[in-house]
Amino acid sequence: MSYFSAHFRVCLAVLCVLQAQVMVAASIPSNVLEPVHNDLTLGKADDAISLLGSSLAANPEDAEAHNLLCRVYYQEQRWDDAIRECEIAVQQRPMEGSYHLWLGRAYGEKADSIHSIKAYGLAKKVRDEFEPAKT
Repeated sequence: MSYFSAHFRVCLAVLCVLQAQVMVAASIPSNVLEPVHNDLTLGKADDAISLLGSSLAANPEDAEAHNLLCRVYYQEQRWDDAIRECEIAVQQRPMEGSYHLWLGRAYGEKADSIHSIKAYGLAKKVRDEFEPAKT
């Protein structure tokens, strides 16, 4: 097992612990969230992406929708897309710890998937995102 692989496994374990401490404040109506959560539960990522895309077309400043889209992409292992959406969510609501948590997760998975020296730079980003997620 490589150093980076072991390091990211530890980081992911820390994430699981931190997730229990983070609360999510939804900014989009629950009637929009419910179908997205149902789509995710049923493995209908394409439907969730479509629904969130429509929501974001109407309100591009909706940080919660960007965060949910990040989570859909994360589930689909589309790391670059997940990172992009999480970065937008964090930029729009920098005090929301759960958004930093998901961004850190996406950075970690991306780093674990590239298996190169570039992973070191992403490891620093993972740490930088986990710090605000603890609060």
